[in-house]
Amino acid sequence: MKPLIEHNSECRQELLKEIEFDNERCAKRRGDPEGPRIRWKLAASFKPAQDKPTLEFGRSENGNWVVLGGDGSVRDVDDDRDYLPFYPLLEMTLVRVRTVVADEFRRHGISVEWLTEFPFPQIAASALRSGSKFWPDDALQWVDQLLPCNELEDALRFLQEEGRTQSQRHRAAKLLRSSAADPLYSDGENKLPGETDGANR
Repeated sequence: MKPLIEHNSECRQELLKEIEFDNERCAKRRGDPEGPRIRWKLAASFKPAQDKPTLEFGRSENGNWVVLGGDGSVRDVDDDRDYLPFYPLLEMTLVRVRTVVADEFRRHGISVEWLTEFPFPQIAASALRSGSKFWPDDALQWVDQLLPCNELEDALRFLQEEGRTQSQRHRAAKLLRSSAADPLYSDGENKLPGETDGANR
């Protein structure tokens, strides 16, 4: 598998220029109530399922993904490397999540190009390592639809060894074997046909 492709920094800065940050959306950072406030732009607000609370997230001024908490603080999931707030998305198909999130971006004035930077692989990898009986099962439904990367491979290897259920361990092993046998990801290749450089899915 290949390293996760990062979005070009110049492209990120150009996309950030397009966002109009609202001074009213200036929140405390979760876990650091005395620290500097984070100015951010709401990008999406929807229920992943009828029985789930509304998930509200957006981008901070530095381009990181942040999730709004019930107490009004925001969690910087990129800095914290903590993608737990996004786990409810795993109960949706990846195709459905992409569609809903893209629609929400448009509704809130966020460029759909930001979808290439949405942390789909990180969410899945985090869930695979969660030690849960349930979240890894949902994450496994996403894995074969994501561009392979070292982060996902490492998470699959962890699940293969440490998965809570035999099914999780076997499915992780099968996905690892499938990826290793796929000539599309042999040395010298790092993207799917039709993908452009910098497109991180």
